[in-house]
Amino acid sequence: MTFSYTPLALAIMTMGAQSAIANDQDLETVVVTGGKIERNLQQTTSGVSVLDDQMLESNNTYNLNDALVLTPNASNNGRGGFSIRGINAEGGPTSDTSTADTAGVVMDGAYFDADILEMGIGLWDINNLEVYKGPQSTSQGKNALAGTIVVKTNDPVFYHEGSVRLGFGSDNTQISSIMLNRALSDQWALRIAADRVYTDGQIENEFTGDDDEAHDEHINGRIKLLYQPSSRFSALLTVGQDKSDQGDDRACGANNSREGVFNCDEFKAFRDVDGQLTNRFNYQTLKLQAELAPQWQLTSVTSNSWRDRSERQDADNMAPSNSGYTGANNLGIRDESEEDKSLNQELRLSFDSEQLRSSFGYYYSQSEEKRGYDFLLANPLDTYLPGFYQATSAAPFPPYANGVSDTVLETQYTDRGTVREATNHALFAELDYYLTPDTTLLLGARLERETNKNSADVSAVNVNQDNMIALGARANPLFSAIKAGADAGDPASQAQWALISSYMALGGVNPDDLQADSLNKVLNVLAAAGNNTSEKENINNVFLPKLGIRHQFTDDLSAGYVLSRGYRSGGVSLNPINPQMSTVEYDPEFVTNHELSLRSQWLNKQLTANANIYYMKWKDQQVQVIGSNIYDRYITNAGSSTLKGLELDINYRANNGFSVFANAGLAKTRYDDFVTGNADYSGNRFQYAPEKTAAAGVGYDEGIGYRAFVTQTYTGDVYLDNDNRNQLPAYSLTNLRVGYAATDWKVEAYVNNLFDRRAKTYAYDYSAYTPAPSFVLYGDYVHWVPARSAGVVAQYDF
Repeated sequence: MTFSYTPLALAIMTMGAQSAIANDQDLETVVVTGGKIERNLQQTTSGVSVLDDQMLESNNTYNLNDALVLTPNASNNGRGGFSIRGINAEGGPTSDTSTADTAGVVMDGAYFDADILEMGIGLWDINNLEVYKGPQSTSQGKNALAGTIVVKTNDPVFYHEGSVRLGFGSDNTQISSIMLNRALSDQWALRIAADRVYTDGQIENEFTGDDDEAHDEHINGRIKLLYQPSSRFSALLTVGQDKSDQGDDRACGANNSREGVFNCDEFKAFRDVDGQLTNRFNYQTLKLQAELAPQWQLTSVTSNSWRDRSERQDADNMAPSNSGYTGANNLGIRDESEEDKSLNQELRLSFDSEQLRSSFGYYYSQSEEKRGYDFLLANPLDTYLPGFYQATSAAPFPPYANGVSDTVLETQYTDRGTVREATNHALFAELDYYLTPDTTLLLGARLERETNKNSADVSAVNVNQDNMIALGARANPLFSAIKAGADAGDPASQAQWALISSYMALGGVNPDDLQADSLNKVLNVLAAAGNNTSEKENINNVFLPKLGIRHQFTDDLSAGYVLSRGYRSGGVSLNPINPQMSTVEYDPEFVTNHELSLRSQWLNKQLTANANIYYMKWKDQQVQVIGSNIYDRYITNAGSSTLKGLELDINYRANNGFSVFANAGLAKTRYDDFVTGNADYSGNRFQYAPEKTAAAGVGYDEGIGYRAFVTQTYTGDVYLDNDNRNQLPAYSLTNLRVGYAATDWKVEAYVNNLFDRRAKTYAYDYSAYTPAPSFVLYGDYVHWVPARSAGVVAQYDF
């Protein structure tokens, strides 16, 4: 275990030293807004971590990806992906092709899919960040089985204020931000915020000579207009836009087995295509709040969002000179596009009295996700016709001039638009009923109806026909020999011939009159199996209850228990390879979550110590079934799992500027039942699911004068596959920030990854995922934790 306990030890010593001088200065009351009822953090039984702007700044955190590591049982999975309690947010632990996420992001009331983190949402001028862990389906509905991330930016206020921030650092890092708030009158207020963060990245492409291979530019802007004519009514309009332009942050670019080529243990690449990932998204929300009576409030939240994504990537992840395949020059580019639209409306009526707090209402959502791609897939013929190379390279055939690389089927896949449309209607209710002044009954329910419509327009074409003509002289004698064996009653030959003859029949090939292009016609049929123009609709009706109890032992100590149900919607899996499984409909999956919570405050409320323990049973789990190759896959309900763990959050702030936080998470994931094809993963851990996470930090900041912060995060080891063969080790990172602040300005220096730890967040080994060929066709790659970097940031407030 590489985690250093230095910050944690300093935190404990600091708490001991400061407790003697603690006074009545309390930690600021934290209100969480992700549920249907706003509650004090100490009254919340859900597993939730709240990060304010000070904690984010002290860790040199400029986007949402970096913020996740500060919370227990949340972690990043390479670029853009993340897990909560071991559950992969983009499709669960078993699939990257599911039509629904298990977690999402809510920003100022607008909903986004989990893959929005790929662009690194900026955190300039935010109020706080809430990371909910465990099923939030009763409150959020769809895509909340694992949890929900809620981002709340600062609202306009009725006075003038502003901020300007500038910074620069290693790797050509540039930071520029501005915020301006104006009271337009005693009823109108306006707040404008904009931010740009750029870096060249740390990957150098040795083939092209580019040292900004992994460049990353993120720009976001936001306008918020508040109308508040009285204390009984307010209207808040938010208009935001973000865009990011990123390069390719995959290191390496060549297979480790190729002699004379550097391995993947460096911040280097060796590929001939410049990667480019562009994301654009904008959103608008309108929140109306009206007090209908002293105890009744009506809230309306309308949101609209749009996202456009395009990516160009090196499909084989290396330069042609590194490949053992003579046609490697043709593999080059993979283009992808994506467009998401979402319209949401929620009406919520709230009641608040001494004995009952409740919220109930109606939710409507309509969304469309459209995907497209264009790429060339190359595989040895043995993938489709087992034993082809061995049979056609033995006597009486002469040896292949270039070995197995002469026997490759190239298929051009073009997705002209795979679309998922979803419509949601939901009725929900949540209430806190005070059985006694100290005991509260927690009830919640959601009745949801979701309609999913999936359609595909995928074309697959064999584009290597000229080279395959030359193989006809070898293939035809092989086909004739198999047919002769089948006619003679040989069982093995009969099984082979049953498969091959079906391809011949579809391709119009006469087995008794084989021609030079007969092999091509067979391969055309194989490639065309990837054509998919399916359309399918399914409807999910689900009931999501929640039942719990919370008891307040003292003003500073409470405990609770909640039983809740989470779900992920069913859908339609579209398989671009297997015509027999081109469309597979699957049902919703459900988790039953038992959760115990402890909330406590000490030292005159300067110290907060909160904990959650959970036990989850996952039934009808949507799992990925893999057929003849990694592209022949579909989703079905064939799994069950058990998840259990705990989260601990400690925060301490003394009156003289010292602050401490420490947290730890344990997340044990196990498949109870998961069998796909010939593989049985039962008893294994989920992929990308660290069992242990932790973070700790110490800071000193009296507001004016010198300030310093040090934080350390720990991410446990993870498996990259469901069979638990390939593993990435645990790692820890330390960040430092020091500076000086005056009344209206501050200057700070930062160092990220202070001790220059080397760690991988993702790794792909080509030979580990495919049958080992005798030539290099695709390159390996890894995602690295960024190496040590440093910079200076200055901010002026007015």
